[in-house]
Amino acid sequence: MKKNNNLLEIFGDINLSIPKRMRAGQTGYRTVTYMTEIPEDNFQRMLSINKDGIVTIYASKVDYGQGIKTGFIIAVAEELCLEPEKINIILGDTDLCPWDPGTFGSDSTASVGLLLRNAATTAREKLYELAAERAGISKDNFISINGYIEQKDNPSVAYSFSELIGQQNIKVNIPENISLSSKIDNLYIGNNIKRIDGLEKVTGKSKYSRDILVPEMLFAKVIRPPAYGATINKIDSTNLQKISSYYQLIHEGDLLAILAESDEAAQHLSSMIDVSWHTLDGQASRWDMPKILLDSKFDTSVLQEEGNIDVGLNEADIILEETYYVPYISTTPMEPRAAVAKWDDDKLIVWAGTQRPHGIKSELMKLFNLQAKQVRVITPEIGGGFGAKSLYPIASEASILSKIVNKPVRVAYSRNEETIFSSFRPAALMEVKAGVTIDGSITAWSFKAVHAGERFLIGRRGATTPYSSKNIFVEVSCADSPLKTGSYRSLGAAVNHFAREAFIDELSRSIKCDPLEFRLQNLKDERYINVLRSVANKIQWQSSTSPTKIGQGLAIGIDVGSYVALAVHIEIIGTEIKISKVAAAIDCGLAIDHDGIVNQVEGGIIQGLGGTLYEAIEFENGTIINPGFTRYRVPKINNIPEIHVEILDNKTTPSSGAGELGIVPIAAAISNALFDLTGQRVRELPIQRQLQSS
Repeated sequence: MKKNNNLLEIFGDINLSIPKRMRAGQTGYRTVTYMTEIPEDNFQRMLSINKDGIVTIYASKVDYGQGIKTGFIIAVAEELCLEPEKINIILGDTDLCPWDPGTFGSDSTASVGLLLRNAATTAREKLYELAAERAGISKDNFISINGYIEQKDNPSVAYSFSELIGQQNIKVNIPENISLSSKIDNLYIGNNIKRIDGLEKVTGKSKYSRDILVPEMLFAKVIRPPAYGATINKIDSTNLQKISSYYQLIHEGDLLAILAESDEAAQHLSSMIDVSWHTLDGQASRWDMPKILLDSKFDTSVLQEEGNIDVGLNEADIILEETYYVPYISTTPMEPRAAVAKWDDDKLIVWAGTQRPHGIKSELMKLFNLQAKQVRVITPEIGGGFGAKSLYPIASEASILSKIVNKPVRVAYSRNEETIFSSFRPAALMEVKAGVTIDGSITAWSFKAVHAGERFLIGRRGATTPYSSKNIFVEVSCADSPLKTGSYRSLGAAVNHFAREAFIDELSRSIKCDPLEFRLQNLKDERYINVLRSVANKIQWQSSTSPTKIGQGLAIGIDVGSYVALAVHIEIIGTEIKISKVAAAIDCGLAIDHDGIVNQVEGGIIQGLGGTLYEAIEFENGTIINPGFTRYRVPKINNIPEIHVEILDNKTTPSSGAGELGIVPIAAAISNALFDLTGQRVRELPIQRQLQSS
């Protein structure tokens, strides 16, 4: 980093950007969530104020639609008492921003947001000290007001930020024990602040990876295999010899690409290459998955074990046992991946819309045997990620091709490629067994889940039960996977919640108890009870015992420390399920950005509608059959219900994530509403293709 003059810089401990729940087991966490080794330099720059008084904050969290730019700025604005519009933010540039494991787990606000608040508080206290030195009085006599440090009892004594910094170069580390603002009425936190990047997004000024244009850049079309595991037998490029326009054909290991001066030219030229492939026979198909999951279990973890299940079942009046299944689904981000790579002598610069810029930097360092100072990854705007853009293989492809041709190169996925060569939410199977008494007590609860893939943290998320019972057993296993599995919004939480919350409804119906009352009877955590009562009031919940034209269903959930309840109204129109109304109540601790939270919950609900009603990856013998939107159905604007989100602002509890709350309970709520409406119980997603014709 270049030496800076006339600058106040605040440095923070990058270890604090790792989620609290993961810090104790950092080694395992690195392995399963793409983390790279933490640099030796623990304290890195989080915030600066320059000689002109301009505040800039730095973070390697990235904004792929969740709105953390605005949330981070609000957090800093609150502590500096400075208008948000006067604060700059730089995200995801490995040369400028501190190390970070990546943007996932709904942890941006809880970890880095808090760290930035601490940085702003540290800056404020340092400015108080500088003002106190000038005035010759205690720093306790000063307050910060919109770019000035002002004496409390004498407003005529006020110093601008730039005036206090002067010609100094000041570096301060965030102290271990630091007190945040204790104001009762927040200036910005918890208020509806206009989104910082909203205008650029809707006017098209935002720059995504596909928009990056570098002088002399070539456009690459990578020729990809027709099925998983396919390898090249023979390449016939004789047709290209008839073309006089510029192109380069590159075959490096498994990488086969044609480079041209435009996307269109590269695409056209690639169609003139005849490649014969060796494909593998006997690969799995989608209908094989339930058996694969059951037959190939490994890495089984027991997450809850209390009492004795057999004893609890013997005490029950009614015993239920059911199996739930969900298929693979795609993340379907609006923006397919793209990457631009440029070599500047021995330094590699890559623009990539990744969720983990420092992780991609580490991969490139290893690939080319480079030092940290020789690789820079810059993250432009990202059009959705949902976990899949943690992996970004085309950054390596672009870098390899750029090095070979000694020119900048862009590699971009088509829509079909984005689906086929991305990762998928794992298929999963959940076996649930429980006993209940006539008076509504759960005497035993057994939950056994199997999630495809090797990442045990995916299946564990959301598997434990919040309902009271003296006898509980919860275990989660990994299993073989014919498709590449990876992160998907909430990891396994939405899947596990679907099985648990649908089964809770089945238990309540088995003893003819209202599903709302049954939940309230068996919950002890007041935060669950509060969100549940709130959403029931909003939806005007009524216990129904006879079929109606409107089905109602509800479900609760928890994810990364935040609580949620959802209630829905559904109708059947012809052979289609219509979600007419969704009410959500959430408790995510101190709510920093109310508008951002509502946006995230709404987005999670809408994305969850797709996985609940329509979405499923169809594959046969290693080939994805429905990679594009013509055959892979996602919710459209006419499928979107009326949505109400209530934030239970818990000011006494630290902030936790809201990015994945909406998706966690939606499948169970809809499934329960379908039973309420039709009497049909659906235990396999997507629901729409399981729906019996009327």
